Amino acid sequence: NIGAAFAEAINGRGESALVRLLGRVDPCLHQVEPAMGASLVNKLARMVLEDTHADVAISWLAQVGVVPLPLEGEAKADLLAALDGFGRKYAGPGGAQARLEFERLARAFAS
Repeated sequence: NIGAAFAEAINGRGESALVRLLGRVDPCLHQVEPAMGASLVNKLARMVLEDTHADVAISWLAQVGVVPLPLEGEAKADLLAALDGFGRKYAGPGGAQARLEFERLARAFAS
């Protein structure tokens, strides 16, 4: 059960279990319960903000706005701030992807 695997990885210590899980499965936010997806997105945003495995997190965040998730105002703002900060910090492909996701989500959240 993918939802149970994510719950265990999110609630574990550190990001290592989550990063291993994210690396083993294709991005599949659509396969988890919306509340679990929202928790996962919050954890992914923190990973981007703290620059811990941000490249993996950003590839998963590309699903946000496509998959319906119960993200509230503060969670949306935190996600946008994380992507914007990472995009400004790095000029390479990871930074470019973060900037693209920031722009896409800013438009999606505004509508």
